[in-house]
Amino acid sequence: MKLRIPAWLRLAIICVAVGGMLGIVNSITKGPIAQRAVEAANASRYACFPGADAFEELELSEGSGVDGCYAAMQGGSQIGYVTQVTVTGFGGPVEIHVGMDLEGTITGISVGGSGFAETPGLGAKSKEPAFTDQFAGLTIPVQVGNNVDAITGATITSGAVCSGVNKAGYFVRDLINPPAEDNRPEDLQFGGVLPGATTKEQQTAPEGIDELYTSDAGVVVYVTGKGRNGPMQVQVGIGHSGQVAGVYIDPAKHSETEGLGDMVEESYFWGQFIGQSGSFTIGDNVDAVSGATISSQTVVDCVNKALEAAQPYLDPSKATDIAALGQSDDAPAAPAVQSSAKRLTQVVKTGSGVTVMTAQDWAETYPEIYASYLANSENTEVHDYTKDYPMIGVVYEGMAFSKFYGSARGHTYTVEDVTSTGRPHALANCFSCKTPDFTAMVNEMGDAAYRLAFEDVLAQVNESISCYNCHANTGDELVITHTYLADALGEELKDVDAATLSCAQCHVEYYFHPTTKATSLPYTSLATMDPDAILDYYNHTQVNGEVFADYVNPRTGVRQIKVQHPEFETYMGAGSVHADTFSCADCHMGQATAADGTTYISHTWISPLENQTLLDNTCAQCHTDLAGQVAAIQEEAERRTYAIGYTLEGLTEKLAKAVESGKYTEEELNAIRALARDAQFYWDFVFVENSEGAHNSALTTRCLNQAEELLNQAMNLFKAEEG
Repeated sequence: MKLRIPAWLRLAIICVAVGGMLGIVNSITKGPIAQRAVEAANASRYACFPGADAFEELELSEGSGVDGCYAAMQGGSQIGYVTQVTVTGFGGPVEIHVGMDLEGTITGISVGGSGFAETPGLGAKSKEPAFTDQFAGLTIPVQVGNNVDAITGATITSGAVCSGVNKAGYFVRDLINPPAEDNRPEDLQFGGVLPGATTKEQQTAPEGIDELYTSDAGVVVYVTGKGRNGPMQVQVGIGHSGQVAGVYIDPAKHSETEGLGDMVEESYFWGQFIGQSGSFTIGDNVDAVSGATISSQTVVDCVNKALEAAQPYLDPSKATDIAALGQSDDAPAAPAVQSSAKRLTQVVKTGSGVTVMTAQDWAETYPEIYASYLANSENTEVHDYTKDYPMIGVVYEGMAFSKFYGSARGHTYTVEDVTSTGRPHALANCFSCKTPDFTAMVNEMGDAAYRLAFEDVLAQVNESISCYNCHANTGDELVITHTYLADALGEELKDVDAATLSCAQCHVEYYFHPTTKATSLPYTSLATMDPDAILDYYNHTQVNGEVFADYVNPRTGVRQIKVQHPEFETYMGAGSVHADTFSCADCHMGQATAADGTTYISHTWISPLENQTLLDNTCAQCHTDLAGQVAAIQEEAERRTYAIGYTLEGLTEKLAKAVESGKYTEEELNAIRALARDAQFYWDFVFVENSEGAHNSALTTRCLNQAEELLNQAMNLFKAEEG
């Protein structure tokens, strides 16, 4: 009888045998693998410091922030250091070795590591001499677009390498010149942000401030902002002169990305604030950390808040000048960089008839600009939003947008598009942002023009949006021809760049006045352009005894607001990063060069992502991957817009059933209607804004959050289903 071995036992025997063989193989190869790793590391060190003949490993303290550091030796004497750090690139961890001599000059770098997975042909080029050789001879800080050229198509990897080099460089700098010890009692050191303080008294912190202390040397303020990965606390010392004396970003109080966002802890970044009195703006008087714009902006916001909170406690009689970082105490402080003056605009004269000069009329004077204007006609694509966003058939029920809603093709198609929408047009006010012929008519006739019949005015229209709308008949001066914008902002026109105002004439949220039918803006100042204030304006505007509405849903009775295209309100709104630095034209109308070498402003309106010169020369100063950042913002905004849109659709259907059921009192229905109206307003403010969140992601998120909260409140008011 044959011996039968159970299947489980046979499997166990095989596993033991295989495991034993793998163990033997591992023991054989373990030594050579480790040896090769040591040889590779040594090769990287020699590549970074060619003049060294040996390296001695240094003992690192806990929390040093670097993987390792070696003294570079030559003939038994130390000539520098080689430091190893690991940062996060596009594809994962990137290991960097940085050589630096005792004068703080970079002798070389090497890039790679066992986990290196940057994109072949793009980020992988960071290992090649064409990229690494440019670091030799530099001193920190190194920065893409400043003293380092990025790898084309691999700005994330390029920025990550720069951040790693800076991290290693600052570690070595402190080895060469250790920071001076602060011998004051610990409670008077203030984290090093207020030198010379001998007193300390805690004050009641104002709203938005963590802690506030006064001292004979000034004020120390602790502020927490929202970084890329969570809360970030910034400690700011302000001298009685109003100048920043010190900034400290506590590593224990944030979780920014290692090798990128955490570089805001380094003096090459926070040192920009020292000796200056603000306010601070990235791209103006502060350079962001390469690849860490969000973290940098958070610090800037916190420093600005700290300066504001400190003002009531500053005593000018105790003021002493604070030198900029690296400047001797007796040298004059460097003045803060001031932002360039805003370009002023003028407002068109009304009441006198003009003949509109067409774009063709200017063609001979400005041939390149005219040609660039005509290039807008190449945009022929139209999206049918009723198919792209199926929920709007219900959400916009009660108005023509629920059935006909096509995307705009741009300035050269405005008349053609407005006449072919499928939506009825009773009055000429629909031409407000479509043709200079009607704009000139309003400037001559006043509000009466808005009440003219659409078809009557159409017969007099010859030109789509063109030169007159932004320049009147002046040629190159910027002129506000849509007077409702000037009426809304009044004296505050001077506070907004003329090029932004030119775009704001049409890229705004507006409504037609119930009586005059005039195109009107729902605010009276820059401060009241906020979505909350605009909604409050509509909710307190009565028409025939009822709250203002653009349309009424026939099944639910909700008096709806149809938001238009609030690019101006969004871009200028709270949370905007660029509004004080760049105009709309700076980003959407790039400089171009004519055949004779002269430059001009292109009038082909495009996304800044399509302007490589702008991306390389301007955006790259703060963004290592602007396209990636914008894509992430827009993807999230679109995802939430879709989700909330479908929830609005569901709420509409549920409310319609509640109305039909007869089980609700009018008071109960009106409570739900009010919440539904407000929720749709906040959703629509994002849905119809053309940047999909890119103009102001903070405001976009706030609006979507408010829409979601209001929807939840409305849903909770429905009665439990019966049966």
